[in-house]
Amino acid sequence: MLTLPMYVLIILSVTFLMSCGPSNTVKVDSFSPTGEVQNLTNFVIEFSEDLAPADIQDKWLDEEFVTFNPAISGKFKWASPSTLVFSPDAPLEPIQSYSATINKNVLFKTNFSPDFDEYNFYTPYFDVTKVDFFWTNIPYQNYKLSVQANIYFNYPVDPKSLREFLEIKRAGAEVKDFQIVSEQSADIIAINFGEVQQTDKEQLFSVKVKENLVSTIGKEGLKESRSFDAKLPPIT
Repeated sequence: MLTLPMYVLIILSVTFLMSCGPSNTVKVDSFSPTGEVQNLTNFVIEFSEDLAPADIQDKWLDEEFVTFNPAISGKFKWASPSTLVFSPDAPLEPIQSYSATINKNVLFKTNFSPDFDEYNFYTPYFDVTKVDFFWTNIPYQNYKLSVQANIYFNYPVDPKSLREFLEIKRAGAEVKDFQIVSEQSADIIAINFGEVQQTDKEQLFSVKVKENLVSTIGKEGLKESRSFDAKLPPIT
């Protein structure tokens, strides 16, 4: 007859052996990419266990293994028994947040229990990427220049709506009579500061694009102001 301590010891030993045995749960080792993604991208999911049978590997499939919200049309391919690839049919929507949920189709006829999270990603928010400044000599004018700049956005902008969101300064003083050269909506908008007299001191020029400017795509506007500076060198 087993004594109580011996009985408890056996129970603990069995529990320990069971915990060391093979797990019946399949998890996601990697879901990539997440966070900010480009409009053209493929998704790769690495599972902790082999799931896909050999006869469907390396084939593009219409069966849905991942549910995207909002929906993304595309095809799936098992690159290996544990690696699933999703390729969208078209670029992702701009300025859009997505979620992805892996469904039970990935289990096939295996006995694994799923332990999957929800994954989130988004296409880039509207932003100003850079400003290039240009100095052009005016013929027959001593040290007088025409100052221009190209403003680069990651989505097209209507030049008519841009003006109220621009703040242009020269040597700390605001420039009111600047001109927007571009006439059509584009992701590069040209502006002209007008004629500037070069002096024996450098002059600081700045372009500030204010928050809440909206691209022609709409949706969310510029989240925060962006400022860009350039120095016009002195005559020397």
